[in-house]
Amino acid sequence: MKCADCGATRSIRLCQGDLHLCRSCESKRFPRLEKSGKGGDKGKMADNSDELQHTSIEDRLDSLCKTVDKLSSVQTTLCEVQKSVNSFFEEFKKEMNALRNENKSLREQLITTERKLNGAQNEIESLQQYTRRNNLIIQGIPEKEDEITDDIVVQVAEAVGVHVSEHDIDISHRLPRNREQATSNIIVRFTRRTVRNQLYKAKKNMHSKTTSDLGIAGLRDTNNKIYINEQLTEKGKKLFHEANIKRKAAKWKYLWTDNGKILARKESGSLAVKISSLQDVQRIS
Repeated sequence: MKCADCGATRSIRLCQGDLHLCRSCESKRFPRLEKSGKGGDKGKMADNSDELQHTSIEDRLDSLCKTVDKLSSVQTTLCEVQKSVNSFFEEFKKEMNALRNENKSLREQLITTERKLNGAQNEIESLQQYTRRNNLIIQGIPEKEDEITDDIVVQVAEAVGVHVSEHDIDISHRLPRNREQATSNIIVRFTRRTVRNQLYKAKKNMHSKTTSDLGIAGLRDTNNKIYINEQLTEKGKKLFHEANIKRKAAKWKYLWTDNGKILARKESGSLAVKISSLQDVQRIS
């Protein structure tokens, strides 16, 4: 009997039904691993290696799945945190807008209140000055014992050409003297404003007069300059003082009051500047 592949006549075996093959051709047609010896050990090692590799891949896949789950959980947490932060900022914006509106309203109320307060203060100032409308201040006359200030007022008025009787005087007296004054001033309130205005208008005639021209009995021989001024409020006096300092620095010629209003003029013929506040003082330049 011959091999169906190579025609050899020895070591013929029946394979796969009626197919006769020699061992060599049989091994070529039907290769198989040997069950014993080194070949068998190698097969087992290969199987074990494939099995270990398969297990390692599964472990890695499982680890990756767990990592993905963790990342998904972290992402969910971050989304919740982001929503919380967004909600916080929305509430913060609302509160800030509410505070801005409230602050704006308070500023408007403050401005309104300040305007009302300034208006009230100006009104009070006007009323205080109005109560002084019949008053004049006479400066520069030294004090003497047993003096009668009403008589001094009459003599001052006569010196500038104005007739004043004792009936025209409501009251007169000396004011407290401060440290800067050599003598205290005399304040006089007139019963008639027309008489007061006549004397105040005639004060320009006092420029050439001194205390020696008055002929007051008992008054020591002095040549003090005499000044007649309106009685101003405390605010008015401070404002007049500041304006006078500025006038001298700017070399303006005139600074005076008219019914409690402070006026300044640079020179004869120039426009008068009304001084109602410290800001107006800066107009003297």
